[in-house]
Amino acid sequence: MRALSALLLLLFVFGTYSDYTGPFPARELAPQATNEFVVEVAPGTHSGLIERLHNVTFVKSLKSRENMHVFRVPHANISPLFHLSPEIKWFARQYTNKRFKKDFFSDPKYADQWHLHDGDKGNDLGVEGAWEMGYTGAGVVISVVDDGLNYNHHDIIDAYFPQASYDVIEDDEDPMPSSWDVHGSEVGGTVGARSNNGICGVGVAPGSTVAAVRLIAGDPSDYQEAEALQYATDVVDIYTNSWGPYDDAQRLEGPGPLVMAAFENGTRLGRNGKGTIFTWAAGNGKNSNDNCNYDGFANSRYTIAVGATGRNGLEAYYSEPCSAMVVCAPSSDTSNMITTCSRDNDCKSNFGGTSAACPMVAGVVALSLEANPNLGWRDVQGVLISSATHNNIADSDWTVNGAGYPINHKYGFGRVNATAAVLAALEWENYPEEQILESGIIVVDTAIPDRGLGEVTLEWECTEDVIVEHVEIFFDAQHGKRGQLRVVLVSPMGTESILADVHGDRNSDYELWKFMTVRNWGESSYGTWTLIVTDGTSGVVGHMDFWDIKVFGHHEPQVPESSSDDMLPSVNHSFFSY
Repeated sequence: MRALSALLLLLFVFGTYSDYTGPFPARELAPQATNEFVVEVAPGTHSGLIERLHNVTFVKSLKSRENMHVFRVPHANISPLFHLSPEIKWFARQYTNKRFKKDFFSDPKYADQWHLHDGDKGNDLGVEGAWEMGYTGAGVVISVVDDGLNYNHHDIIDAYFPQASYDVIEDDEDPMPSSWDVHGSEVGGTVGARSNNGICGVGVAPGSTVAAVRLIAGDPSDYQEAEALQYATDVVDIYTNSWGPYDDAQRLEGPGPLVMAAFENGTRLGRNGKGTIFTWAAGNGKNSNDNCNYDGFANSRYTIAVGATGRNGLEAYYSEPCSAMVVCAPSSDTSNMITTCSRDNDCKSNFGGTSAACPMVAGVVALSLEANPNLGWRDVQGVLISSATHNNIADSDWTVNGAGYPINHKYGFGRVNATAAVLAALEWENYPEEQILESGIIVVDTAIPDRGLGEVTLEWECTEDVIVEHVEIFFDAQHGKRGQLRVVLVSPMGTESILADVHGDRNSDYELWKFMTVRNWGESSYGTWTLIVTDGTSGVVGHMDFWDIKVFGHHEPQVPESSSDDMLPSVNHSFFSY
C-alpha cells in the first residue's frame, strides 16, 4: 500500500507537469526535495534527543503547532529512520514549490502595466474587478482614429476589424501606418490588446473589437476629419481620439462645420439611435498654461474629455485643466510610463500623455456598454461621472457642486474607475429626453475694465427647471491680448466654472468662441446664471460685445404613483470612492 502511495505521489509530482508548455521548463515547476523535515514529537520530548538518535540538526520549532519542529539532514538524499522512534508521532520531508502571483493574465508585460493593477497604491483604473465579473468589452467595436494601426501585431491581429477600417489620407481601406508612425498602434494596444496569448501586455478591454482610421498621418481637412469620425458609424460604438490642435495656449481651434455635423449625427443616429461615443484627449499643454476649453474638440458636449494623472495619483505635469473635463485616467509621469504595443511586433514601455489616458477611458466605456448595451451617449457620460474615484483629495481645487458631485478643474469628476463604472451601468436608468434652454444673444456692448479697475458681471435669469448636464457659453469680446481675460461662469447653485484663465495668448479677440462646462452636472437650471469677465493684466483694455448661454439637461423622471403598501425606503446607490 505504501509503495502504491509512493507511485501515485511520483505520478502527481512529475506527471502533472509533463505536458506543461508555459514559460518555465517542467523540471523547474516540479516541487524540489529539501534536506529539511517537519517532525511532530510526543509531549515532553526534547529536540536534543531526536538530534542524537537520528544524526539530524535542530532548526526551529513551529510557532503555529505545538510539539512540531524542523530538523535538517546533511543532504537531501538522506532519509532518517524517524518511523522507528516511538517519540515521533509524525514527520514529513519538505519540498520547495513554485508559487506565482495570481495576476489575471499570463502576458509577459502585464506585470509592468501598473495602470491596470498597482497593488495597494490604488491609483490604477480599478479594472480587475470588472474583469472578474466577466466583462472584457466583448461585442463592442472601438475605432482608433489616429495615424494608423499595425493590425498585424500579434497582440492586435485577433481583435482587428477590417470592415470598419479606413485610410482617409490615401482613400483606401488599409490603415497600416508608415514605418515612423507608432502612435495609433500604441493607442490600439492600450485599449484592445488581447490577453493570455504570451505576447506583450493587455488592453483595458481585451475582448473588444478594434477598428482603425488613419487620419493624422497628414494634415487633414474638415471633410477628412468628418469622414474619419463617422466611418462605419453603423457598426462602431466608440471612436477614441488622442489628437487635436497644437497645445501651446496660443490658439482657439476646433471642429469645422462638417465635423460638428459628424458629432451631431453620430450622437443622434449611431448605435441604432443610442448615440456613438467619442472619447478625446484633453491635451498636454499644461506647461504652456493651455486649457482644454481652448480646444473645440475636447470641449464639445459630444465628446468625453480625458485628463491624466501620474502613478502617484496626482495631476500629470502636462495634463491641461478645464471645466469641460469629464474624468482623468492614469498615464505617464516623470518616472513611470505606459506599456503597450508598438509599430512593429514588439512591446514598448514609453507611451504616455493624455494620448494614453484617452483610450483607457474608451476601454472602460466598452466594459460598461457590454454590461449595459442600452446606455445612450449622455448616459455613458453620466455613468463615468457617477462612478469616478475622488483622487488627490488634498488638492485645493476640489469642491462639491449643487448636486453633490465632487468636481475639480484638473481631474473633472475624478479618476475613472472601471469596476465602479460597470456596477453603475448595470443599475443605470437612462436619462429622459434631452431638454435645451437658451438665453438667445445677449448684447452687452461695454468696456472691460483694465486690471484692478473692476469687472464685467453679466446675468441671465433662467425661469425653467431642468436637471443640468452640459452648459455652453458663446462668448464674443474684443481684446488686443485675449490671454489677459479671465472668464468665470457661476451657476444658480453657486458652482464656479473657470472657462478661461489668464495665460500668454497674445492673439486678439474671442470671436463667438464656445466654452463648455460639465461642472453643473445634476444641478437645477432654475435661477440666475452669472458670467464674470476680468482683465488680469494691465495695459490693454477690452470690450465685451455679446454672449449666449445654452443649458442642456433633462426633466426629473416621473415616479409612478404607488399605494402606501408598496412604498419602500429609498436607497442611495453611491459609487464614489473617497
